[in-house]
Amino acid sequence: MQFTDAQLSQWLADFFWPLLRIGAMMMAAPIFSIRQIPVRFRMLLAVLITFVVQPVLPASPVVYVFSSDAFLIAVQQLGIGAALGFMMQMVFNALIFGGQVMAYSMGLGFATMMDPANGVQVPVVAQFWLIL
Repeated sequence: MQFTDAQLSQWLADFFWPLLRIGAMMMAAPIFSIRQIPVRFRMLLAVLITFVVQPVLPASPVVYVFSSDAFLIAVQQLGIGAALGFMMQMVFNALIFGGQVMAYSMGLGFATMMDPANGVQVPVVAQFWLIL
């Protein structure tokens, strides 16, 4: 069985572009970016999610993977994935901030605990809102 260069390039692109986006999101997302989760596990999880998601995605643009256009597409995919992860981070930080405001207004601001994701002390009410 023989494959052409165009077929191999298309198959690689169909897998590679979603992998870059999902991998960048996994590296920046608050759930997966904590130090306790090894980088290899995050990348393996990104590959598995890409295998699951890839069949339902539309066809990627026909671009040779090792060209200068592919470099620009890769930077674009990494930027989109990192932006998605940082947006998730902002949502989680908004929950923590709302919990801190509520805790300080109720007088519970001194009851703090360690937030394992950020490595800082946060009020218990803020951690409760984050868990919810």
